Amino acid sequence: MKNSLDKIRKKIDIIDKEIFYLFSERFNLVKNISDIKSKLGLLSFDKDRESFILNKIINDNTNISKNFIEDILNRVFFESYILENNTYDKIIYNTNSKINITIIGGDGNMGILFKDKFIKSGYIVKSINSSNWDINLEFIINSNVIIISVPISKFISIIDKLNNLNLSKNIIIVDISSIKHFTIKSILNIHEGPVLGLHPMFSNNIDNFSNQIMICCNGRLSDSYKWILDQFKLWGLILHTIDSIEHDKYMLYIQYLRYFIFLSYGLFLIRNNININEMINISPSFNYIFLNLFIYFFNQDSKIYIEIINYSKKNDNNIINSFLDNINLIKLYIKNNKIDEIFNEIKKWINLNIDKKYINKSSNIIKNSIILK
Repeated sequence: MKNSLDKIRKKIDIIDKEIFYLFSERFNLVKNISDIKSKLGLLSFDKDRESFILNKIINDNTNISKNFIEDILNRVFFESYILENNTYDKIIYNTNSKINITIIGGDGNMGILFKDKFIKSGYIVKSINSSNWDINLEFIINSNVIIISVPISKFISIIDKLNNLNLSKNIIIVDISSIKHFTIKSILNIHEGPVLGLHPMFSNNIDNFSNQIMICCNGRLSDSYKWILDQFKLWGLILHTIDSIEHDKYMLYIQYLRYFIFLSYGLFLIRNNININEMINISPSFNYIFLNLFIYFFNQDSKIYIEIINYSKKNDNNIINSFLDNINLIKLYIKNNKIDEIFNEIKKWINLNIDKKYINKSSNIIKNSIILK
């Protein structure tokens, strides 16, 4: 019996070796494809191609779990995009002259990320800060694009400096802060040219831009900066356009309220002397995901969180108080043994308002967390 087990395991080892050899061959072909796609000006991220491959392999392998195939292929796609982005160097904006880009705050985490990406794509980029502002005035004034990547607390001082330069109307000014209405309005007040508000919904430590979300808020003259958005698409970013006021409203729920919940939860665990390692060890899948998000949150630089909280609390439309009122309401439901009423109300709201694909994705995420754990 032991010999039979060893023989089968040896066969499995051989198959595993073949599988990873084929993965290596596939990734080599991906590198070749990225060179061709780059020269043709094709987008790095190709959802239709992904869907075609996924559906074909699922249909050809009915004896293998659909979820398993999706998990494997999604990881293969992700690794492929990393390889593609390492070789992409196509500039979508066709011009005989080089494009000069000034990144104010280009030495910060997000500034460095975009600086490296633009340079790799062939643009002339300079990082500007308070120490080298004066010696680079000529470059700033002659830039095609000025990207502002500074903390919210420093934003107005930068706007004042730009206002004193009498910039050309042809210069595109881009802001990449996490708030939009205030920053876009401030730029529009001092600049008559094209204005674009961006909010990268990712951190600076990502492997590549593919499938990452970039929120876009129009300020003025959107046709003038269309080439920038085309460049982002070429890098694989998913662009989502939204009004700046709507953006700020949703960020109160996506960022501000979430930060409040994490801070409250963390302080509560400390005050109750909870062993978080033990919590992770015995947590079911959905709580395991939550705890990992919680841990990730507190392993980031607190400065960005503090900036967002300090700005948002001035414009929170009483969100925190309303949230606390709902906690008291739920306590009342629990006390009166009516928790099923509030549960069913929320469940009904989800089923009526959320796209079914997100419900299916949530199930897959929970299943995948079992593997990760």
